[in-house]
Amino acid sequence: MTNNALNLLFADGYLRQVLSKYEPARGFLSPSLIIRSKVEPIIRAWAGTYLRSIDLSGSSVKGTAIKGQADVDLFVSLYSHTSGSLSDIYNSLFAYLDKSSFSPKKRNVAIQGKIDGYPVDITPGRLQSDNSGDHSLWRNRARTWCQTNIDEQIRIVQNSRCVDEIRLTKIWRNLNNLDFPSFYLELSVIRALDGNRSTSLAQNFVNVRHYLVNQLEGNLIVDPTRSTNRVSDDLTQVEKLAIAASAERSLKKATFQEVVW
Repeated sequence: MTNNALNLLFADGYLRQVLSKYEPARGFLSPSLIIRSKVEPIIRAWAGTYLRSIDLSGSSVKGTAIKGQADVDLFVSLYSHTSGSLSDIYNSLFAYLDKSSFSPKKRNVAIQGKIDGYPVDITPGRLQSDNSGDHSLWRNRARTWCQTNIDEQIRIVQNSRCVDEIRLTKIWRNLNNLDFPSFYLELSVIRALDGNRSTSLAQNFVNVRHYLVNQLEGNLIVDPTRSTNRVSDDLTQVEKLAIAASAERSLKKATFQEVVW
């Protein structure tokens, strides 16, 4: 075995230890389920008979969650006959949450707040037809709407074979206080390793950071369930450059222990 292979073997072992350290609670102890039970009565009171379901849609369902950041995402599915424009629906939910202790902030398609200290993103969407999974969402930043399929998004990430690399990149993101929305991050990692996958977790993590340095800013990333939904528009050029600069600094570190811990 060459020195490089040995180095990667030891690095893989260390990165597995890091992933184990950040393994979140699951089952009934999962923060996502606990927080959902607290938020659900508020959403039901707002939506009334228009509510189809309240579903976990983020990292906890995809398998990409990390301990220390609940990353709780709730998708509020409304029936297709829900009245009002998508903008009206989004702003109505924001106003209703503002009357509670949620202290909401408007994001792109989500409304973010905190429950028991955990950040929670709530995204309302209206079914395009009641027998499909396609939803229309309001994009607050762009002041327009988009279409997506949350179930398909979850399936794509779950089946990507990139879950460990995604979790490592999220740990690195949080340690560096970077603004990098989770779905954009997940799709970027998948893109980085498409045709560039190694059997070594450490090498894949290096490949991901090289992608962030050299290609994040210029690459268009779209929602795989709807090509007109430009996920890469969720960050400005300045925000993308900040991620690239941080990735470049991390690649200059002598050991993985200086990159994630």
